[in-house]
Amino acid sequence: MFDTGILDTVIGLFFLYALLALVNSALVELVIGYANLRGENLFRTLKSLLPCDKGCMVSAETLYAHGAIAAMSPEGMAPGRPSYLPPALLVDVLSQTLFNSQAVQQASDTAQSELDALKAAVLADPAPAPAKELILLAIERAQRATGTAAEQLAAFRAALEELFNDSVERAQGWFKRRVQLISLGLSLVLCVAVNADTIQIARTLNSDPELRKSVVEMAVKTLQERAEAENATAATNNTAVETHNTTALLAGTCPESTALYKQYQANGTTPPNELTANVLSCLDASLQQHADTLLSTFPLGWHDAPRPATPSSRLAKVLGLLISTLAVSLGAAFWFKLLEQVIRLSGRRIPLTSEAPAGSENKPV
Repeated sequence: MFDTGILDTVIGLFFLYALLALVNSALVELVIGYANLRGENLFRTLKSLLPCDKGCMVSAETLYAHGAIAAMSPEGMAPGRPSYLPPALLVDVLSQTLFNSQAVQQASDTAQSELDALKAAVLADPAPAPAKELILLAIERAQRATGTAAEQLAAFRAALEELFNDSVERAQGWFKRRVQLISLGLSLVLCVAVNADTIQIARTLNSDPELRKSVVEMAVKTLQERAEAENATAATNNTAVETHNTTALLAGTCPESTALYKQYQANGTTPPNELTANVLSCLDASLQQHADTLLSTFPLGWHDAPRPATPSSRLAKVLGLLISTLAVSLGAAFWFKLLEQVIRLSGRRIPLTSEAPAGSENKPV
């Protein structure tokens, strides 16, 4: 038989980690949004694929200077580059830039087809090897396809899109590692700022039945509200589709932003400025809401906290803050799922949350 007091203390700690992780997730998304790290990562990826500043047929800079892409760049955000480009748009701009280049126009006079002219122009281009290899590989794949010239051009576009998607997918691994480091750093700052000492809070919860009871009640209430919100969101097809995206944080909390983000990912028609303003506004509200819940539920802060006076108490303080930091960096989804399981283990009933529909993953360029 489980000791109710110990189980409730565990529930309280898990609830604390979940709330701190929500605040930390909002902080991470605000940093990513205001610094436009996704836009920077996308540009660096295209820059590595097309590494030529000038004198070449095409480069990342020439693509971003194209009106269709420049119009998608959010204003007032460093470095002022779109965080997402629809693959079809990217291929359209790249194809237009290549086939309208002077080198291709000159080569077309003697070439048998547009792809042959493009291949000749690319081979003669002063661009570094990676940029030429990417385009030449797409040309070779297209020329292996049997059919008319128009069908081969369509195959060339499809091959380009596939190559870009593969490269961007690999680059997302680097971006996720960078986000994890940002999350860990902000977790440490957050836990130290609010004095989220796991050891001290566990002692307080274990010795204060009234506080423990109120924390457990708040945890159950929060899970119920999240379950209702997520189920309602799923019913309108506004579920989160990415683990490290704004949608994962906003689903159930900000369904309007979630729907807007998904629409933009699907076809790129939503103005980036509207998207950015909507998402960041919702993040600000979400951050304030979860911070208020934290401060009203747990004995946090440094003002009334006892100062560690001995080496052992100082070591315990550092250890308690580090435990909280590592726990918070695991993310809110992890702790809410674990919290739900422990609450059910204690015999309390909460509604089931809905699952995201299978196959809803979306991998943007």
